[in-house]
Amino acid sequence: MARPKKIKPPPPPTITVKLDIKAFPPVTVDPLVVEIDPKKYDTITWIPGGKQRFTFCTLEFRDKVHPFLKLEVLPDQITVDDDNKKPYDYEYIIWVHGGADNKRYSSKPFTHTGGPTIKNK
Repeated sequence: MARPKKIKPPPPPTITVKLDIKAFPPVTVDPLVVEIDPKKYDTITWIPGGKQRFTFCTLEFRDKVHPFLKLEVLPDQITVDDDNKKPYDYEYIIWVHGGADNKRYSSKPFTHTGGPTIKNK
């Protein structure tokens, strides 16, 4: 009798961040919406895309009460643990320092909704 195959869980989500100071918003993320299974615990990581030259400043959630733990902001990466057990959408804003003038830029959308989101499905 053959052994049942083990199903490999998907890798933890990694979000690519880019800075284009001529765009609006100047900071973009890919994917824009990350879906997380609320039945399990995931570490979410944000990294610079390609040969981007900026440093991470802050990860800010629009909802001040959120299920994210162990937020760590390093110059070249941000990580956070998602310990949410319920379906809910959490919009967030990424802040970076970059460009020739080393200004602070964000992913904050023009409207109050529709920006980067962690979707606990």
